[in-house]
Amino acid sequence: MHPILFEIAGWRVPTYGVLLAAAFLIALRVGLQYGRREGVSPETLMNLWLWVLLSGIVGAKILLYLTDLDYYLHNPGALLSSLRSAGVFYGGLGLGIAVGLLYVRRHGLPLWKCLDLSSPPLALAHSIGRLGCLAAGCCYGRPTTLGWGITFHDPEARAITGVPLDLALHPTQILLSITSFLIFLLLVYLYRHKVFDGQIFAAYLIVETATRFGLEFLRGDPRGFVLGLPTSQTLSVAGFATGVALYLRRRRQPLAPLL
Repeated sequence: MHPILFEIAGWRVPTYGVLLAAAFLIALRVGLQYGRREGVSPETLMNLWLWVLLSGIVGAKILLYLTDLDYYLHNPGALLSSLRSAGVFYGGLGLGIAVGLLYVRRHGLPLWKCLDLSSPPLALAHSIGRLGCLAAGCCYGRPTTLGWGITFHDPEARAITGVPLDLALHPTQILLSITSFLIFLLLVYLYRHKVFDGQIFAAYLIVETATRFGLEFLRGDPRGFVLGLPTSQTLSVAGFATGVALYLRRRRQPLAPLL
């Protein structure tokens, strides 16, 4: 679509990077509102999210390389060129959560409250970030003859992500963006009727992984396979089971008092 937003004196600014930054700042603003409600200071929350953001970017890249490890072992130069692509979301989610948990534990923060207040902003950031995927051409869909097909023409997009050009594809980036925004709205509603700590995070895992599992059938980009399924679908199954288990366990716990 439009992988490079603008260029100044030979310095190229990718559209994906700008939208990723916008997603983080907008999500941070929303998260700070929930943080005040849960009694978490803005400074603490900003530090937490900076660590989560950085680890999420690293985790997304690591899983990108692991899903096609044989290719990168035989083409080490592709490691540098792929730095411009988005990576695999579940890799970022997993490492981001792990680093976030370590930060929460080290600083004595309320674990389940922090997970809850982070879930709606995460879904919102994901929605905005998927528009960056659309601009860059990554996470593209399978060829389609349906009327909603989108066609990429920019050689830069192909060079960065390998997206096929001049071929109608399922608009997976748009669908992922829309579903993430709907998940954000659902979580906002659930937060207003929150019954137990951990409820919003568990609901996020359940709904995000269920919708992602279905939309993966429309994806056309290579993502590797685990247990006979594309990597993201296998991780979706694991994430869904985790979310259900957390929901059933945490609903027996009453709301903890604010800090």
